[in-house]
Amino acid sequence: RNYGGGDLHYSARRELARGSLQLTGGVSYDDLGEARKGYLNFSGGQLGVQGELRRDETNNVYDLDEYLQAQWDSGQRWLAVLGMRNSLVDVSSHDHLAAAGSGDPGGVRYSAFTPVAGLTLRAAPKMNVYAAYGKGFETPTLSELAYRSTDGSLPGLNLGLQPARSDNYELGAKFTDPRLQATLAGFYIDTHDELAVQSSSGGRTVYQNIVDTQRRGAELALRAALPARLQLRLAYTWIEAVTATDKRLPAVPANTVYVALSWTHPTGNLSVTLEGLGRSRFYVNDANSDAAAGYGMVGLHCDLQQQRGPWRFSESVRVDNLGDRSYVGTVIVNESNARYFEPGPGRTAYLMVTA
Repeated sequence: RNYGGGDLHYSARRELARGSLQLTGGVSYDDLGEARKGYLNFSGGQLGVQGELRRDETNNVYDLDEYLQAQWDSGQRWLAVLGMRNSLVDVSSHDHLAAAGSGDPGGVRYSAFTPVAGLTLRAAPKMNVYAAYGKGFETPTLSELAYRSTDGSLPGLNLGLQPARSDNYELGAKFTDPRLQATLAGFYIDTHDELAVQSSSGGRTVYQNIVDTQRRGAELALRAALPARLQLRLAYTWIEAVTATDKRLPAVPANTVYVALSWTHPTGNLSVTLEGLGRSRFYVNDANSDAAAGYGMVGLHCDLQQQRGPWRFSESVRVDNLGDRSYVGTVIVNESNARYFEPGPGRTAYLMVTA
């Protein structure tokens, strides 16, 4: 794959209604070229070797976006944001193994106009409340377009896939203080033509558009300075992700929590952090007939730094999954042989030195 692109934009600031208005407009372009080949994984009676060439194609994707954003700050209580983006995504494919005269490029073109708006109220010197709305536009990736069947009987890209389109709503509050920063947000997302796994087998995953889905949930994040040079960080997410048939979306845990307690030496050159991560169970298929168990893990990392003349040195030692716990790290959604579960790594250590 070869990838490139560029972005050109212009920003200007003006005074408006006793406040400050900042305008930004621009255009971006990205281009991706992919040479994809596929082989049988056997030759004669020998398995696990590169066999006959079954797929040879050149795929190209480019996107062209124009965007405009306006942000107005009253200087006291209100901050308003309004933005819009026009997107065009073009996918084309040329099959080099197709019969003469039938290998002309096939392709599909996606487009959308997506607005976004937000309003923030400075309700108190340390408290902001906000509301936001935006439309979402998610085109299938080349990996999601790659297969039309799990047995390879249907060649070429899955160009029948449509982009997912969503309406996103969020309400929240942010509190900022030298010793405590906290954010609480609630969200709701309504998605049409959700991109989801239809089936997966033998290393091939076929995607499809499914019925409407909804995601509703809340997020809490805080950072607090404690006595004895300690700092506490906490992040919690609750999400209910369901389809129109009231089935849970696979691979989405309803609860995720992260907590970390850090100590910093008075010189600031040494810090030690003990952290924990927990996830509740999550389903592995559309039928919700099987699920990966929830788990919790503990990790530890230590950071050092030294200054020697013009040189600064830093060392970081990290150990994940201190208890060497066995758990399901990822799943293969809708795997046709019920081989859904993939283990997460056991106790793992990292060392990084920087000069």
